[in-house]
Amino acid sequence: MYSPYWSAEAQVNTAQVLQEMSRFGEARELLETCIGRTPEHAEAHRSLAECLHAMGKDDEALAAASRAVALDPKLAAAFLTRAGILESMMRDS
Repeated sequence: MYSPYWSAEAQVNTAQVLQEMSRFGEARELLETCIGRTPEHAEAHRSLAECLHAMGKDDEALAAASRAVALDPKLAAAFLTRAGILESMMRDS
């Protein structure tokens, strides 16, 4: 269904649509494929963090968000994602 020849941006955009449709497993698979091919793509890591958080995998989500921040310190969305995950983890503890 998804072409391995899609650009990283196309893969991330498709994964975000899948997440909006609550198809988190498919989104995660697509994002992990994208990261495997372009590990420096900060937005892919950020989107994976959102996906993992929605799946209840907060430790993995926090690691993905932290990686996004490290890759692109100017990506404000990565900081917001990381903060949201930390807030959720503190609330749940």
